[in-house]
Amino acid sequence: MRRFIRFILVPLLVALAWAAPARAQSNADDLHKFFTDYFEEHLRDSPEDATNIGRHEYDSRWTDWSKAGRDLRRSHLEERLKKLDAFSPEGLSDEDRLSIRLLRYDLQQRLAAGDVEAHLLRLGQVFGFHNAVYLVVDRMPARTVHDYENILARLRAVPTYVDQNIGILDEGVAEGLTQPKGIVDLVLAQIASQLAQGSAESGLLAAFRKFPSNIPAEEKTKLLNEATATYEKQFLPTWRKLQTYLTTSYSAHVRPEAGLGTIKGGQEDYAILVRRYTTTNMTPAAIHSLGEQELVRLEAAMLAIARETGFAGTLSEFDAKLAADPAQHFTSQEEMLVYCRNAAKIIEPNLPVLFKHIPLLLYGVRPIPADREASTPTNAQAPSPDGSAPGWFNLNTYEPAKQARSNKQSLVLHEAVPGHIFQISLARA
Repeated sequence: MRRFIRFILVPLLVALAWAAPARAQSNADDLHKFFTDYFEEHLRDSPEDATNIGRHEYDSRWTDWSKAGRDLRRSHLEERLKKLDAFSPEGLSDEDRLSIRLLRYDLQQRLAAGDVEAHLLRLGQVFGFHNAVYLVVDRMPARTVHDYENILARLRAVPTYVDQNIGILDEGVAEGLTQPKGIVDLVLAQIASQLAQGSAESGLLAAFRKFPSNIPAEEKTKLLNEATATYEKQFLPTWRKLQTYLTTSYSAHVRPEAGLGTIKGGQEDYAILVRRYTTTNMTPAAIHSLGEQELVRLEAAMLAIARETGFAGTLSEFDAKLAADPAQHFTSQEEMLVYCRNAAKIIEPNLPVLFKHIPLLLYGVRPIPADREASTPTNAQAPSPDGSAPGWFNLNTYEPAKQARSNKQSLVLHEAVPGHIFQISLARA
């Protein structure tokens, strides 16, 4: 019987083997082309993202934040999701099937959260649209005349960029989607600090203060003059316009309290954002409960460490003891930077003990710029995948004497290695 089955099935399997790989390969090839096309479309739609990953063919412009531009990007997402759902999993590798699941999730969440992200989260003291100008220009290369012309083009496009974002904020006001007063005040403080910077101090023109040697002297002078004129005649008036808008029009409509639940539909919007940023289907209440449980667990572990030092009081009392100890604080910004740089270099040699794959770790430790440091937490930027731009552990060095030395090593672990810089670099490898 076994021989009968073998003689019947083998020819059939051989015949299928000729047809199935062809279909499967065709399906896989089509899927890979779809992924590539989607990625390239995303870079065209979002030039800032292209800059951040080291793709510089769109460095001369900003994302189109007009209503028409947003609608076009949404139609692109909808069309991509529709095409993705049409792919059969037949013959695909486990990796390709996982890629489909991940992209489907991302597209669905971006579509669901698009409105609230645009109307609410465009304004913020960390990654708000005003700070995005500084963050993106900081990631732009400055090696050739063309690179400098791209920076100039982006600076000249700031007035349109700001007008489009003011249009978004006006839509948010009309829909009752506004930020609370506390966030607006922080943003206004940053804008005031940025307005106080002349062309010789602004981070936006940093590249024009240190030209590479390959650019001729007359070209340097020309570019610097153009940058100074653009900054003074276009950027600063636009920033003052934004300041006036936020101080008058927008501030009159801020939401009454910090919680999203204080605005119409806020509970639903919050649930959307929770799914978007936690990548789970947990409810906000369930996540809050989990957070409370984790707080109890972590505080118990912290108290146990305090006991190891011989301390017999409460955790709050231990915190107060540390806060009162001058040795647990810094005396200067430079001391903080040296401490964190040293911690990173102590950690790095231990990475191969814990990880099989070590990505490119081209990064530095630098302070958050003075115009943002009072309201911006320590954060991380991964290097570009091709190594053309470094990553940064951006350290909040505001008021060093009030900063705790005891939490800085864990901050390096979380933000740099093996935290976000390591994590994002590995994901991009």
